[in-house]
Parts: sequence; C-alpha cells; structure tokens
Amino acid sequence: MISQTGRQSPIIASRRFSPWLALGALSGTALFFYAFDPRNHDFFLPCLLNRLTGLECPACGSQRAVHQLLHGNFEAAVRLNALFVTLLPVMIWYGARMLLRVTSGRELPMVCNGRAWLWLLAALVVTFGVYRNLGPRIDGTDATIVRASRAPPP
Repeated sequence: MISQTGRQSPIIASRRFSPWLALGALSGTALFFYAFDPRNHDFFLPCLLNRLTGLECPACGSQRAVHQLLHGNFEAAVRLNALFVTLLPVMIWYGARMLLRVTSGRELPMVCNGRAWLWLLAALVVTFGVYRNLGPRIDGTDATIVRASRAPPP
C-alpha cells in the first residue's frame, strides 16, 4: 500500500520484514543453543526459584533440553524437562500459525482453544512442578535427595 506521499506504509513494510527477522532470531538462537551447553557456561539465565530454594520450577532444565534436542538426544531432553519436550510441538504450531498470519494473512486452525484448555495447561504445569520436586525422578533417584544435594549454602 502506497500512502499519499508516495512512500510504502510502515505496517506493510514491517509485515515483509518481521517474518525474516523472526526466522533469523530463531535460527541464531538455535545455533547459540547448539554451540553452547548450558551446563558448562555461566551466561545462560539461571532459575531464580532454584537459586533461592533449591526447588525446580516447571521450566527448569528447558535450556539444557533445547541443547540436547538440537544434538538429537531426545531421551536426555525428556529427562531434563519432560513437560517442555511434550509441549514443544504445540509451541512450534503456534509459532508457525503466527508467522503464517503475519506473512500471508491466512491462519492455521487452533489446536487448543478456549478457557478450558488454559485451565488444563495451568493444572498440568502446577502438577508437573509439584511432582518433579516431590515424586520419584525419571532417572530413578529420589527428588528430595537430589534437591537436598543442590540446595544453596546457608
């Protein structure tokens, strides 16, 4: 769309530019996570809840899981954060849905729509957060023993 001054509308220009910017940022982030293991580098974001209490929040391990997934280690990624790995296809679907809407104006169908899905997701996240701190771990160790060994010093 051309305005009266003969210049292209900034909204249309941003629609052409933003998908490439988003894909570039995603590719750069994936390359970054592929190259650097969050276990071995201190510049990754730490979990504040874990630092203060020694408990693992529902997102703990997701950065390490991304690194493992990019290296093809699906089993290790599930051990680090099963909820993140399980919800990743839905996150990819919604990202593709938004990208398609911005670029072409078309929309992919909604996968999980409505308030009931949000409540279900919230309940799943809370249950996962509680279970990963109290229940048995996937690797066979007891969560309370692992948590006590990683607790911050007094």
